[in-house]
Amino acid sequence: MRILRQISMTMDVYTQIPSPETRKALDRLNASLDIEEREM
Repeated sequence: MRILRQISMTMDVYTQIPSPETRKALDRLNASLDIEEREM
């Protein structure tokens, strides 16, 4: 269920055109979420 929520949030974010700063922040967030998922 958590993964589906994450996908939904990601799709909501990526349907908008992010600024370069927002894009960098999203990339960092995505990387940190990937690390959390691997640790579980």
